[in-house]
Amino acid sequence: MLLRNTDRAYNLGRSTMFVEPAATIYEGSAVGDSSGYARALVAGDRFCGFALDLVVGAADGSSVVDLASTGAVELAVDSVAITDIGKAVYASDDGTFSLTSGSDSYVGVVFRFVSAGYALVKFNANHKAGVIALASVGNTQSGDVSAAINANFAAIKKLL
Repeated sequence: MLLRNTDRAYNLGRSTMFVEPAATIYEGSAVGDSSGYARALVAGDRFCGFALDLVVGAADGSSVVDLASTGAVELAVDSVAITDIGKAVYASDDGTFSLTSGSDSYVGVVFRFVSAGYALVKFNANHKAGVIALASVGNTQSGDVSAAINANFAAIKKLL
């Protein structure tokens, strides 16, 4: 039982990443992962958070960007409506957001409707979105049940 004040170092929804060599990341832009380096998000990148400052990456990749990696942010989201609360939000680049996945990057979910075209989006860069198709396990009398179970486990693991 803790009976005294204890100084602790907290990381509350923030993280850092090295910036891709010579890349420019603007404050407030969505940031993606490019082979382990941060860059202005490109459709299909893993979403890493929102840049807290402007960073112009050094040629040797030694620059670091501070990121808001969890939280909620007001974004212009194409065609968002009051009935879209809970729907997934995707980014096609570092500043373009919509409710359509396609090859875009998952960012978060509509948490609150603000006004036509604007929403408060809850995000967590450590979470992945997705819909998985599970393989039919079938009956234990026929077929390879263990192969179906292994396929399902692999599909679920990709979401974690």
